[in-house]
Amino acid sequence: MIDPARLVAHRGVMHDLPENTLPAFRAALDAGVHFLELDVQFSADGVPMVIHDDQLERITGVSGSVLDRSTDELAALSAHLPAQLGERHRGTPIPRLADATALLNRYPGITVFVEIKRQSLMRFGVEECVDAIEQVMRAADFDWVLISFIQDALEYARRHYHRPIGWVLREYNLTARRIAEIMRPEFLFCDVRSLHQPLDRLWPGSWQWVIYDIEDPRQAAELLAQGADLIESGAAHHLLETQTRSA
Repeated sequence: MIDPARLVAHRGVMHDLPENTLPAFRAALDAGVHFLELDVQFSADGVPMVIHDDQLERITGVSGSVLDRSTDELAALSAHLPAQLGERHRGTPIPRLADATALLNRYPGITVFVEIKRQSLMRFGVEECVDAIEQVMRAADFDWVLISFIQDALEYARRHYHRPIGWVLREYNLTARRIAEIMRPEFLFCDVRSLHQPLDRLWPGSWQWVIYDIEDPRQAAELLAQGADLIESGAAHHLLETQTRSA
């Protein structure tokens, strides 16, 4: 059995609804998930937007970059993932981070992982991006953690805001382990495909392990036994439904 308190909804219920949108977040949290992960890119006018890709094509069917469009221009687009989900969710907006925060404030006791993406950091700068996210997240009534592949952003957030941080590993290897032991993030994120198999035990450390993206409940149980603290899934609600049916 998977404890709902050990599941992270990856971009909401991203396997069934448009990822990183308010309906996807609402569905995950209504299913009982305690943790949520979302992604942030910046609009051309410097507003944190909840969207994974810097390029719009996969999410909206429209070419171009998020980073080159204003908030008003992005508000006119639909984040319905046409190639993956067809047209049934057309009209779903790309939320601003402020919009997501207002929704998530209705769910007391949750923790949200806010991932700042590399492309925005490179275009707008580490300090500007982290400062802008911190300003928006002052309205949050829930716990949140800044996560990123980019160490500079995490170190800046910790130094200036004493923010809990989560480092997303590009590779699970000795070099990454040594960096993690120096950096001592509160969370370490790793793609399950990066783990070397057979895996005996995840590296021990002061952090909590978050392994993504898991759909199989048996694989989730194995990873928890191998030292994972949290399981991140775009189908977290299905993992909960599966164990409810089998109980």
